[in-house]
Amino acid sequence: MDQGNISSFKSYNLRFTFERLIEVTDKENGPTIQEFWKSFNILDVIKLIKKTWDKIAVKNMKRIWENLCPKLIDIFEEFDNLHEGLQKETDTIIDIAKGLNFEISPEDVKEALYADSDEITNEELLEMEKFECEEKENDESPERCFSAKKLNEAFLHIEKAIEIFEQQDADFERSSTVAANLMRGHACYREIYREVKKKSFQQTTLDNFFNKEN
Repeated sequence: MDQGNISSFKSYNLRFTFERLIEVTDKENGPTIQEFWKSFNILDVIKLIKKTWDKIAVKNMKRIWENLCPKLIDIFEEFDNLHEGLQKETDTIIDIAKGLNFEISPEDVKEALYADSDEITNEELLEMEKFECEEKENDESPERCFSAKKLNEAFLHIEKAIEIFEQQDADFERSSTVAANLMRGHACYREIYREVKKKSFQQTTLDNFFNKEN
């Protein structure tokens, strides 16, 4: 692959890694970031690579032929704007990193995307920190609202279903597709879950401040 496609692959891979990191550590009584990396196994890597590879557009892959067979390039449709796509992914990665309390600049991301693959390590990309957030629920309100505890319970059921599919299905491609669809299908609730925990954390911090003042 040419440098543009390699960088595109790296950007998606880094983004999906961050998203998985948030997904796992956001759980109630979930692991710390360090524990997440210690438990990261070969199967997790394979799933991540497949998910990343599926995002690489066919048009971008055709771009490789520009160097191999320049005469054939005229028959291809116009290619995606890789630069624009990489910039968008860079912004997305930075936003996700902020949710993990990581301090990452656009220059850090670009350096990672354009560096040689044998020079990149997770330790160089991530500064490990514990991500802890206290939960506070208001049981007095009779109106229907989202509970971080109940949302987390639902997530566990979904993940258990995915685990069963993967264990029982000999067709890895099929189980991976189902898993991806399930995770993508309830992503909106993951976002709500993070907002609920964020508000609870802010309220708890405010309460602690005033209690200290008193």
